[in-house]
Amino acid sequence: MGKVLHASGSGYFPGCVTDGTPSARSLGLTLEEAMGMFWRVRTWEARASGTQFNETELDSSFSQYNSNSYSDLTPFNTIEKEEDLVCYGNSGFRFDRSIGVTVTPTSGDPPGPPFSLTSIITMLYGGSIIKNDSLYYFDFYIEGFNCLTFSFTEKVGTYNVSYLNHQISGDLFGPPDTSGSTLIEINAKTYWSYGGTYDTATGNRL
Repeated sequence: MGKVLHASGSGYFPGCVTDGTPSARSLGLTLEEAMGMFWRVRTWEARASGTQFNETELDSSFSQYNSNSYSDLTPFNTIEKEEDLVCYGNSGFRFDRSIGVTVTPTSGDPPGPPFSLTSIITMLYGGSIIKNDSLYYFDFYIEGFNCLTFSFTEKVGTYNVSYLNHQISGDLFGPPDTSGSTLIEINAKTYWSYGGTYDTATGNRL
């Protein structure tokens, strides 16, 4: 993609790009990967599967995600046209969706009955951008049931993000005393057309 005119001076993103050390919650991408996620993807879809187990001195439970099919992620900000993307460059982009979770208690005598919860899976990316060596880092995290974010240290699963010809994968983390094999899969569903230049379903140039 070509450069865009913006006061940031980088020409690649609306926000400023600074040299520095990325935070632990940053995602490092090549320039092509970062610009593709930022400028090309219009909507996302997601599903979650797998389990988590939580055990503390007072309580323990087994959680099962119930999302076998993809559903749309809902954008936090409604962007109607490509030109408006520059308005959200400094704050980033946020998408949410609800996912059913069945929780089965495993403590107690006897343990309580299973019950259902609605979990909100949230993906956020963008914000301030740091360049380190040849990679561009911006805030990126996925959270949901049991707060699956980089702010925790217990690995509870993995995530896969797919768009254009890019596949981005990483670990999901939960609070202390949590383990699991959760898989969150997020795919680009539609792309911006840029005046009919790209196919909105595949992102390929027409």
